[in-house]
Amino acid sequence: MPLDYWRLVEADDGLKGPKGGRQIRYRNVGRYLDNTQFVILVANAWVGTTISQSALLEAVVREVIASGRTVAIAVKTDTALDTPAADDPL
Repeated sequence: MPLDYWRLVEADDGLKGPKGGRQIRYRNVGRYLDNTQFVILVANAWVGTTISQSALLEAVVREVIASGRTVAIAVKTDTALDTPAADDPL
């Protein structure tokens, strides 16, 4: 959920539960990404990191692994998919 959207949800008193907390659920948020939509965004490079962000993430991932915890990260590799095929629409 984007931070700006979270701030709107957070401020919505209609999402308050019986004890004053926020109840964020699929049925009351109205907008969300499912796993398939997220994979499409990643696969088409709509989300990701810059080179400097990736370097920072590398340091964080190494630190987490060294601590004995687990971490998952997606990596884009250089493949023919990096350039559109001649018959792909632009």
